Amino acid sequence: MLLWWTTSSIIAISLAFLLLFRNSLPFAWTIRMMAPFWRLRFRDFRSRYLRRSDSNQKQRIPSAQGCDPFEDQFTVKRRATLDECDFMGHLSNSAYPKNLDLARMQYSVNRLADFILDGGWVALGSTSFIFHNEIPILAKYKIVSRIESWDDKWLFLRNEFRGKNRKGENILYCTSITKHCFKFGRKTIPPWFVLAYCGYSSTSEATLIKTNATRSRELRHSLQDDAGKKTVNPLQAFQKITPASIHKAPSWCSPDVWDVAGWDHQRKARLSGLTEYFF
Repeated sequence: MLLWWTTSSIIAISLAFLLLFRNSLPFAWTIRMMAPFWRLRFRDFRSRYLRRSDSNQKQRIPSAQGCDPFEDQFTVKRRATLDECDFMGHLSNSAYPKNLDLARMQYSVNRLADFILDGGWVALGSTSFIFHNEIPILAKYKIVSRIESWDDKWLFLRNEFRGKNRKGENILYCTSITKHCFKFGRKTIPPWFVLAYCGYSSTSEATLIKTNATRSRELRHSLQDDAGKKTVNPLQAFQKITPASIHKAPSWCSPDVWDVAGWDHQRKARLSGLTEYFF
């Protein structure tokens, strides 16, 4: 009886330990980090299989279709678990970048899926944190990510750790700016093209320049053969417009044929403010 009780207690304690500290188990971060990417790949594989067997299946829709890059927000919900808190009873400073990595991955596979599925990858250049308030142990919080600005190479993503205090009032725990560049092999793809290619537009209505979601679908279709197979990867074919290549690069490599002109004023203003505040 004593042996049974002891064995049962050990099992119960072990299960409780695994449950409470599941986020810090070996390979737990890697699995949580890669799971959104694997799900994206599986959905794309299933979609392509259905399109081959049924010609009426719709083509892939750009992941950020109709979203304004400065208004769009992506939210990931989290909790300050025991294994991520320090002896002071709040979320450890080292847990912020770990959870931010997971939020950035989910943002990428949801908003930049077209870029990723075509072989691109999002490289992290730097991360900055400003801590405003501590996150209490076991408190729920959310990470809200949105595009702050970009230049010719880097995209700046603003990530805010938000929650509610004991009075139920909104509170800002932390602000983080992450700097990213977009790669296809060794080639750097400018942020404006990645955003337009994934469907971000300055307007959701038809303009003199076609909305980016429509342009992206047409571009992808134009690079397919009669059987619907991709003959040229748009990211591989992309050429950065320079004075030397302006007459050689495909016309779709120019921002003039995309709905991006409306972004420029706000982009520059935000970039100037960002530089003064964070760098």
